[in-house]
Amino acid sequence: MPGRPRPGTRPRDLLSGPRRISPAKPSAAAGASPAAACRRQRGYALLLALVVIFLVFIALAMVFAALALRLRQAQLETQTVHLVALTDAGMAEALAGLAQDPGFPGAPRHDLGRGGTIASRVEPVDAQLFRVTARASYAGRLRAAQAIVQLAPAGELRVVSWQRVAAEDAGGTSSLQPH
Repeated sequence: MPGRPRPGTRPRDLLSGPRRISPAKPSAAAGASPAAACRRQRGYALLLALVVIFLVFIALAMVFAALALRLRQAQLETQTVHLVALTDAGMAEALAGLAQDPGFPGAPRHDLGRGGTIASRVEPVDAQLFRVTARASYAGRLRAAQAIVQLAPAGELRVVSWQRVAAEDAGGTSSLQPH
């Protein structure tokens, strides 16, 4: 029946009707005020901004690491090209000396270019064959090559074999001094 109060209810609750909460006002039961909600949103925004800044920092660090690696590779390639050229120059110098004088012992270590040094050694294998060793150093790195050269009766040189050898196998710089 519509006019009768239900058992266990107070008459005031029946008169006021159902409680309605305005969407613009936070619930008093939740204990939130508009200022607290705003602070909470700013806290989440700050946390999100810090995460984004951290991710950007990580991405930049990866880019810089990749660039540093490429720069190091380019430097090593440049040094290798210098070493190859210096080793070839040492070999050419030794072959030119051998072509002029079959008793040419090799060239002592000397500077060639910016920071590079070369040396060579010529050792007779038999009357017509010679072992020519050229060694180069540049930027703290070493490279060596060895060739077997045949001397023709007309004074012409013919390279029978050529190979790159470990700098340690080519002997130290003192062993590349003429004997």
